[in-house]
Amino acid sequence: MVNDEAIERIEQVEARTGLKKSAIYARVARGEFPAPIAITDKAKGWLRSEVVAWIQSRAELSRRDSQASRKCRDADTIETTA
Repeated sequence: MVNDEAIERIEQVEARTGLKKSAIYARVARGEFPAPIAITDKAKGWLRSEVVAWIQSRAELSRRDSQASRKCRDADTIETTA
């Protein structure tokens, strides 16, 4: 772990991801989002680096899907005009 690793509470994770608390916990339960770590017996938080990595992976996936969709549309256009 990096020495300057930060822990973010749910409010910060909501602001960083744009997801609501319920959506975050639902994704955690499905294994689609990093799990929180225990800060104390009652308090939990997320490692900032894991949240940032999740955001980056979503961006990469979205861009790949967008490019694939564009290629399909372009291929359909070529077939239609041929």
